[in-house]
Amino acid sequence: MSISCQGAEKWIQVKPTVLVTGCAGYVATSVVRRLLSEGYKVKGTVRSVDSSDPKVAMMKRVFPQVELCEADLLGGEEAFAKAMEGCKFVIHCASPFKLDAKDVQKELIEPAVKGTEAVMRAASKASINRVVVTSSVAAVGPPMTYLEAGGTDKVLEDDDWNDDAPDTPMKGYKVSKVLAEKKAWELSKELNVDLSVLCPGFVIGPMMTSRADGESVLFIKRMLDGTMKEKASEGSLKGFPKPVTDVRDLGLAHVKAMEKEGAVGKRFLVTSENVYTNVQMAEMIADRYKAYPLPTESQEGKAGYKCNCKAAKDVLGVSLRPVDVSMRDMAAAALRVGLAEKKFVKKAAKSFGEVTDIMPDSRSVYLLVSVVSIGTPEEGKGAEAFTEVVVGDSTGLVTLRLNSEEMKALGSVGDVVEIRNGAVKMMKAREIDFADFSESREKGTMMSVIEVKAAQVTHPTGDPKFAVMQPFPAAISEKEADPFLMCDEFGPTVSTGKETDPDRFPVGWHPHLGMDIMTYMREGRGRHADSLGNREEFDSPGFQWISVGSGIEHAEGGGTEKGERQHGFQIWLNVPKVHKADDPQYGTVKPELLTEFDLTGGAGRARLLAGPYADQEGAFRTKQSVQMIDFEVTPRAAFCHAIPEHMETVLVYCYRGELRVGAEGKKLPAQHVARLDGTTSQRDLLLEAGEDGAACILFAGKRINEPIAWHGPFVASDKKELQKAFRAYQDGSFPPKRVTWDYRRAAAVPKS
Repeated sequence: MSISCQGAEKWIQVKPTVLVTGCAGYVATSVVRRLLSEGYKVKGTVRSVDSSDPKVAMMKRVFPQVELCEADLLGGEEAFAKAMEGCKFVIHCASPFKLDAKDVQKELIEPAVKGTEAVMRAASKASINRVVVTSSVAAVGPPMTYLEAGGTDKVLEDDDWNDDAPDTPMKGYKVSKVLAEKKAWELSKELNVDLSVLCPGFVIGPMMTSRADGESVLFIKRMLDGTMKEKASEGSLKGFPKPVTDVRDLGLAHVKAMEKEGAVGKRFLVTSENVYTNVQMAEMIADRYKAYPLPTESQEGKAGYKCNCKAAKDVLGVSLRPVDVSMRDMAAAALRVGLAEKKFVKKAAKSFGEVTDIMPDSRSVYLLVSVVSIGTPEEGKGAEAFTEVVVGDSTGLVTLRLNSEEMKALGSVGDVVEIRNGAVKMMKAREIDFADFSESREKGTMMSVIEVKAAQVTHPTGDPKFAVMQPFPAAISEKEADPFLMCDEFGPTVSTGKETDPDRFPVGWHPHLGMDIMTYMREGRGRHADSLGNREEFDSPGFQWISVGSGIEHAEGGGTEKGERQHGFQIWLNVPKVHKADDPQYGTVKPELLTEFDLTGGAGRARLLAGPYADQEGAFRTKQSVQMIDFEVTPRAAFCHAIPEHMETVLVYCYRGELRVGAEGKKLPAQHVARLDGTTSQRDLLLEAGEDGAACILFAGKRINEPIAWHGPFVASDKKELQKAFRAYQDGSFPPKRVTWDYRRAAAVPKS
């Protein structure tokens, strides 16, 4: 669908609706998640829309914006045709995958083939632009005869077909995929329906819920709970090595196959090049899951083969992440959602104590530690000087106050010392494993702090009752913060009530030009309307983003219920001159679409907002290369974060608690911002939380280094462009790209 814009030569493209069949499945939920993050509207089919069904309840909880439709694979084309109303694309994921089928024909083959036929015929009647079918490497090969013979030299290609007979459940599954896919190709030609097919391997990667009713999720559950190891001891952990596919990469591949013209009429192997046994995959997580009974042996066959996935890379632009990364993420997700019990390995007692054992009132201290940083002497009572020294071992960091006598024996940063009740003894012949950042300290790769400044109270709307804390540009100028323009922290406060009038907003209608904007809600509920016709609310933690480009007008706020806390940040980023006239875009990122990580050593949690981190990409896709991460650090914990080499601007805004930052261990209290030197080869950022823990946002980015003319909500390349924008706003021709109806009135929005 396209919506015309007043006074514009171009049109604003509103992404269409996509139907995902079997939307509650493991693969399908990843497809749904990717579609939503790309701005598509999604409908999904389930066998029943009864809310008592756990799958339906999960979909309504995780993806409340998805419209659920009832359609069964064996129910004929009518239900699918009804579900396709208003859709332009169909992604057909629904297909049975069970290895304990009693009747292969009825439980596997008939649902797969008849369901595919129903979807293709319904798509033809509904004039669907394209159908993407999820097939499997099982439809490609190799046949069981090759595997049982121990073959090792085969390379699977996109145009290969498996020729197994359905005389076992595994073979039956393979045959069901072959016959269903061939039916799709047959009907594509007969009905003139554009078709693309994906053939993934065994799908692994993080799951969203604790449902364990699919083979992929059961795989990691059985690996962690000891079932696989028990089967191996009984001589029944059989099978053959298999190629694997990360569920997140597969979700992306579906969207690319739907979007790219070059994918029409093509079949793509989307899987690892090599094959892996269960034991090999268990070995990938063994170092991090030592407390779990992982299998170390099996009765799996020794056959081997490779998969040629060049077409998926060249045509779809999809490159799969390493298998060990997928396995680690899958295991971590299994613990997070409760599929497996959290277990820990108890360490043997040591003669020395550990930093994590020290309490503020500790009287007996016996440590072997490395010196991390040495502060400036401060005068204490009786004019005695004390120096704050940060030391650490493999468990964490601690700050000690040492007097002048104790300091004499301390040595310098990097030395290993013994501390017994305040007495310091050099241990020159000893070495220490100093957490994850000892190597950074020894190699001099710790980033240095340039300055620490207090955020300032400002009133962005001009209303003295609405105050925010602004670390930049109030404390750090826009030149020093480039490409970041502004950060306003609002709250935490208690809401006085949700706005019930759809046309009223606490922050009323106002324009923007030439920037990227994020409104990040940590608590409360976001609310937004704009000149592109969007009207939306979103839960926390989540955010809305606007790539403003040539201009937008919007209003915001008033989404949090009375008595609930609200806390968040609005962040503005400059964009290169070449993007300042781009068409505006808007999107929301809801809690289930945010990527979160555990910090090493139990130091806390990280929530990725924008840019790269640990093989992931933040949901806020900015025009300029940045990295934005919300860190929550546990009390007295420390960790080291590597800043991408090309990012010269590095800012850390502490919004709760207190941190020590950088090589110098500079104090960073709440509502203060630290600017670090990102222009050197020192790329490791050290953050250490105080007694009460801390929370901060990292802003790292590549400088744009272009002149700007900035006034209020308008950011232009020069004064001439700035004045032009103001004149357009005054004469009513701003924003240039907007919907044709009165977007300020909810009642004017066309009924779809």
